[in-house]
Amino acid sequence: FSSSEYGFVNVPDEFCTGSSIMPQKKNPDFLELVRGRSSITIGNLISLLTVMKGLSTGYHRDLQEDKTAVFSSLDIISSILALLPEFVSKITLNIDKIKHSLDQGLLATDIADYLAKRGVPFREAHSRVGTLVRLAEEKGVKIFELDFQDVKEILKDVGFDEYKSFSFESSINARNIYGGTSTTSVKRQREQFIEIKKDLVSFIEAQKKKEAYIYIQSIDANPFDL
Repeated sequence: FSSSEYGFVNVPDEFCTGSSIMPQKKNPDFLELVRGRSSITIGNLISLLTVMKGLSTGYHRDLQEDKTAVFSSLDIISSILALLPEFVSKITLNIDKIKHSLDQGLLATDIADYLAKRGVPFREAHSRVGTLVRLAEEKGVKIFELDFQDVKEILKDVGFDEYKSFSFESSINARNIYGGTSTTSVKRQREQFIEIKKDLVSFIEAQKKKEAYIYIQSIDANPFDL
């Protein structure tokens, strides 16, 4: 989405390099490396699952092989997380260009959902909207540019004001469920993630203190270990 064909996203220059052949091209090296290294972590997961396969409960010498996969993945993830926050914070979005590229045809499902809420069986609602889309294609226009008499004849259970009220904003905010796209839902998820982050940070700090305490106790008991 950062390519010239789309131009939805501006990737920060410090995370990119220029093309060796095309002066206008900007290569998002950081993202390419992140994607490439994901193959290693996926391989490590398969390695770990294979080691664990068929083992009964308890410790087995096989488990010595899990360390390589775990430590390798931790090193990769740690190196990515060290840079990812700065990368994300410096990304900018071209909102106007994104809005301009939106196709009203994407709202066809919302029309079908609306009809279903009015009591029309979804199979029938789907068929009506499909007919509407085909008519728009035949006339070379978008569905909201059709004469409303044609719309009314096909959809039946929708008024002029209701039909014109469909928008991308209303579509987004209609998904007001957990994991949904509405403003309220996204805000709620963000707040939950912040709480999860706080809990994780508290847990990690507690573990660090616990390990430090155990280490100090071991030094006091065996001072020559230094």
